[in-house]
Amino acid sequence: MTLFLQNKILIYIIPFILGLITSFSLPPYSFFFINFITFPLLLIYLISNYHKGKWTSFKIGWIFGFGYFISNLYWITNALTFEENFKPLIPIALVLIPLFLGFFYGITTLACSFFSLNKKFSSILIFSFFISLIEFVRSFILGGFPWNLIVYSWTDYLPFLQILSFIGTYSFNLLSITIFLIPTIILFNHRKITKLIFLLFTIVILTINFFYGSLILKNNKKINENALNFVIKIISPKIDINRFFKDENIEKIILELVKLSNPNSLEKTIFIFPEGALSNIYLEDLKNYSYIFSENYSDHHKIFIGINSIEEEKVFNSMVVLDKDANILEKYNKNKLVPFGEFYL
Repeated sequence: MTLFLQNKILIYIIPFILGLITSFSLPPYSFFFINFITFPLLLIYLISNYHKGKWTSFKIGWIFGFGYFISNLYWITNALTFEENFKPLIPIALVLIPLFLGFFYGITTLACSFFSLNKKFSSILIFSFFISLIEFVRSFILGGFPWNLIVYSWTDYLPFLQILSFIGTYSFNLLSITIFLIPTIILFNHRKITKLIFLLFTIVILTINFFYGSLILKNNKKINENALNFVIKIISPKIDINRFFKDENIEKIILELVKLSNPNSLEKTIFIFPEGALSNIYLEDLKNYSYIFSENYSDHHKIFIGINSIEEEKVFNSMVVLDKDANILEKYNKNKLVPFGEFYL
């Protein structure tokens, strides 16, 4: 009975720990080499429990995904701490969202269980295909936000990323997962020479991609730099996020931004104001403060700012370019917002 309970518990503990560890392959840690350990162990564990049925296979993937997402999506709870009305949602955001997103990895391992998983190279191809396919599908869920694809493990390693311009994110995701799974071959029923060939081939592929990416980056540095005939100033005031929930004096905030920008009327300058600094008004209201802009900026100046705007009774997170009189020169409405980061679901 004790052994039975231990096996039941392991079905949850082992995948959870593997998922938790895998999350450290993502930024800001970017320990991508972790994936060469956790993904092979996950596949071996799935194969070892293949005979226990499809429900067990599903749980292995589901709990792995739960461990993966509960570690790398904890930031969602921060967006719910600045308003009392949203604090009761913190447990839901912390637990239920990772459980929901982990469900997709459960679908992956469930789909794999319909095939004859064994200690052969075909199992790697089956597993990598389904996990990359499900991640592609997952990227369309909840507003089209990709939610930490495995391929993000390469984010801090620019030479490896240069191939993206040819094959795209999701193809590179499939390739990356397959490569991360290659060490599994060590534990498979293949001859030693076959295992060695697979490992060497993987190392060669990674090496070629690294040197190719390094060459691209090196060539980019050789591009002749052209001196700009204008100055770019990024204005970054230290503003407490709690300030966004207070009914503050808009005129005072704008004057503060102007003071920090220190405009020179004779110098061609692009001023980039911080997004959300004017959180208590909409773009349509900004014209009421045009006198501040006119008094401090000249025809040589352009101002970029991120601000909320309203069009046809819809609210957008917009980037706008203004002239010295706060007239709108250009405008872009962001279409894909970060769930819980830029709006509450």
